[in-house]
Amino acid sequence: MRQPFLLLTPLGRLDPKIARTFDDHGVTPREVRHLADYPGTATKLYARKPRTEERARVQQAYEDVWRRRVADVSAELWLLDDAAFEAAWRIKPRLRLEWPAETITFESRELLLRTFHLPDRPDVEREWALLSRCITGVRHQPAQR
Repeated sequence: MRQPFLLLTPLGRLDPKIARTFDDHGVTPREVRHLADYPGTATKLYARKPRTEERARVQQAYEDVWRRRVADVSAELWLLDDAAFEAAWRIKPRLRLEWPAETITFESRELLLRTFHLPDRPDVEREWALLSRCITGVRHQPAQR
């Protein structure tokens, strides 16, 4: 099953401008769900094959950095329809510039802590399958417009 979605990370969840900006551009969720453990969820989302020792170290570093960076590691999962997903794709590059990632150095690489995650089109189905196992329930339903 393909379910377009957007994740507001723990950093994005804390910034009310992000939700307003998405809404201003037609990115309005059909439903918002709560993810209690974003670092653990993100580790699953970013896992790629083949799983190497180096990749496992980097994934664990990301998870550890998120847990040290924010006290509340929860995130918002926005379930989108196709039109909202496409609208998010159109503004994603601009928003990445407006809300730059926090950069953390780990070994010889930089880890980026972003305010939101929007999967690449080919990854939506795979990532949704992983996310659907992590969902803890509906936090709120957006108002009908």
